[in-house]
Amino acid sequence: MYSERDYLPISALQHLLFCQRQCALMLLENQWRDNRLTILGSLLHKKAHKSGKVKFRDRSEIRSLPVFSRRLGLYGILDVLTMTQSEAGSANFNWSPREYKRGKPKKNPCDRVQLCAQAICLEEMSIDPEFARFFESPIRITQGQIFYGTTKRAVDVPFTPELRELTIGSAARLHELIESGRTPMPENGPKCRNCSLRDVCLPELGDRFATVTDYLDRAYRRAFAAD
Repeated sequence: MYSERDYLPISALQHLLFCQRQCALMLLENQWRDNRLTILGSLLHKKAHKSGKVKFRDRSEIRSLPVFSRRLGLYGILDVLTMTQSEAGSANFNWSPREYKRGKPKKNPCDRVQLCAQAICLEEMSIDPEFARFFESPIRITQGQIFYGTTKRAVDVPFTPELRELTIGSAARLHELIESGRTPMPENGPKCRNCSLRDVCLPELGDRFATVTDYLDRAYRRAFAAD
């Protein structure tokens, strides 16, 4: 169990699985830059983050819902939580978190892990003495959805044992990274092309220099050679 002061944002899991260096630059070095893509993503989330409960004929939605997990040491805000009656007139509900993303579905599991972590948080909160009163009974969430802005479609994400295991392991890796206090070396690749932190990260240096000392040594050699 983690204490509250050690909680890390659920969204960091997405950054960790996409790029460990990006994750460390954000959480360890407080680095962030916006570009056109991150601004579009923020606008998409802004539409979803109108807090409150909305009732429809066959379901209810809670938007901008805070969640946390003591076991994973994570906290965050769900974009949308959908509650659908399992049967007409029943007091039991099927729970399903929905996350909004700017782009399109990825082969990398980073988005699915982030969504699964939200579900695990909700399940844990349903048996937490401080929050169980908000739930009819302990809940088990079987799947969620990710809505992608580029394709304008929602993708179902089953919370399989494999995805849950990956999510739990990723949360542990995230804490290990932050506890280490070390930012990984850059690894230049296609994912760097549209990264808003490219000018901070300087991924091309990873192809040329093994250490900061190596980089400085070469920089000084060039500087003094110019004289």
